Amino acid sequence: MDINYMQYIKNFLEKLEPLNPTPAGIAPQVQKQHELKAFVFDVYGTLLISDSGDIDEAEINAENLKKALNYAGISISGDENQEKHILHEMLNEYVNEIKGFHSLNRTTDKPYPEIDILNIWQTIITKNQKRRRINLNGTLCIKCLTFVFEILSNRIYPMPGMHEVIKRLAEKNVPLGIVSNAQFYTPVVMNYFLTGQITEKEYVYFFDPDITVFSYKYKRSKPDLYLF
Repeated sequence: MDINYMQYIKNFLEKLEPLNPTPAGIAPQVQKQHELKAFVFDVYGTLLISDSGDIDEAEINAENLKKALNYAGISISGDENQEKHILHEMLNEYVNEIKGFHSLNRTTDKPYPEIDILNIWQTIITKNQKRRRINLNGTLCIKCLTFVFEILSNRIYPMPGMHEVIKRLAEKNVPLGIVSNAQFYTPVVMNYFLTGQITEKEYVYFFDPDITVFSYKYKRSKPDLYLF
């Protein structure tokens, strides 16, 4: 990612509209039966409010795809009707690529294979470029396209008190970990929400790398017990 992209993402995240969590409707019941050794969190739906959670549950639409393509410097060939058709076809390709990957890579040993979302979009862009349905206005930044589309499709925002809870536990030297279905942009947004800074580092501030597990790095997703 270049510096312009990093600044854009920071501006993009700064403009996210606040979300409110849906109350669980149950009272907390915490019974301390053993000495606590660490706190390990999920991300989407736990540390972050998430519209959908997993990628294949996200609400995808042509408007979000067009915004992401525009930012990445990709234009669509043809008139308005052709543009709508191409956007619709690319969204179908997105869904089919994910389903196809899961079907092809699902085994007894790996019942819940995890995609690399960058590879998915690289395949789609390359295919449509060869068919001359899209045009690249400069160097392709696949991370630009992916980040913008995925965050638009699955709106996120910190849970109330998330920052305060994490900082308080860290100050008490309690080991903190994460086990999450995630992609490359997950640590980016987590670090921004925790520190206000944008970085490409794969670890999340305040969290122990030895007990931080992101699904995309293992090509497996929850509920696969391997991640735990």
